[in-house]
Amino acid sequence: MQSGELCKDDIDRFIANIDKNNMGCWLWTGPKTTAGRGGLSVKGKYQYANQISWVVAGKGIPIGRIEVTCQTSRCIHPDHLKDSGAKDVDTSGKVKGRKQAKGKRDKPEKPYPDFPLHEHA
Repeated sequence: MQSGELCKDDIDRFIANIDKNNMGCWLWTGPKTTAGRGGLSVKGKYQYANQISWVVAGKGIPIGRIEVTCQTSRCIHPDHLKDSGAKDVDTSGKVKGRKQAKGKRDKPEKPYPDFPLHEHA
């Protein structure tokens, strides 16, 4: 998913499905797949909530699967997520053992400047 794929309405729908709890987590309250993964349809394609959170927070395009680090499976707080493929990236930004994708993978600017909505406790 590219940040440019998300319009303001998509991001507003996304934010409307976040419940911030007192542990600092952002719990996904929106639609889920039959496997229990949360997300939204963006331009006709289902996008996982944790990937949307990662991209909207300005963390770039994920290389691997986005994983939760806080033991709360429904959490989509960008500070509680990690890119499982990031450990395979060398200092030049190239993925070890893979051919570099054509075109640049520059880190995008945040498409929604107010996200994250509050400082992480």
